[in-house]
Amino acid sequence: MQARVIPLLKKTTMDPDTTSSCPPISNLLYLSKLTERVVASRLTSHTSDFSLLPVQQSAHRPFHSTETAALCIHNNLFCSIDDSQVCPLVLLGVAFDTVDHQILLSVLSSHFSVTSTALSWFQSYLSDRTQTFHFAGSQSPAFPVDCSVPQASVLGFLEFRSLHGRRRGPAEPT
Repeated sequence: MQARVIPLLKKTTMDPDTTSSCPPISNLLYLSKLTERVVASRLTSHTSDFSLLPVQQSAHRPFHSTETAALCIHNNLFCSIDDSQVCPLVLLGVAFDTVDHQILLSVLSSHFSVTSTALSWFQSYLSDRTQTFHFAGSQSPAFPVDCSVPQASVLGFLEFRSLHGRRRGPAEPT
C-alpha cells in the first residue's frame, strides 16, 4: 500500500508557511479507508465488549472527549492538592510516527487477544507500506515505512491507542 503524504493546514486562521500549521497527512485509497472502517468497528466492539481499555481512556470513544480527560486530570490534581500531596503532570504529544509494527502486533496479540486471521490481516495491513511526500508541485521518491501508523487513516489512532492505552496487568507498573 502506498500513501501519498501531503501537508494539510490545520485551521484557516493559521499561517500556511509555518511547518507546525501543516502536519503531514496520509492520503489513502478509498478502498483502504472503507476496509479500515470495518476493521475499526470490529476492534472497537472487541475492546468494549471485553473492557480492554482503561476507564480513563477518552479519545475516540463514545461519550468521552478531551473535555472528559481534562476534567479527570483537573479533579485528580485538586484532590492531590487537598490531600497535601505532590502531583507531577507530564503531557506527551501523540507520536504516530514512532509506532513499531512488531511491537504493535505483539500487543494486539498478547493484550487484546487479536489472533489468527485478524492478526494476519493487521500484519498484512502494516507490511510492504511505502509513502511519497508531495509539496509545492514536487514529489519525493517512494520509500518503505517500517514503523508508524498512517495519520488521517481510520485505524491509525486505534492502533496507537491499542499500543499506549492498554490496561496494565498485575505484574506491570502503573
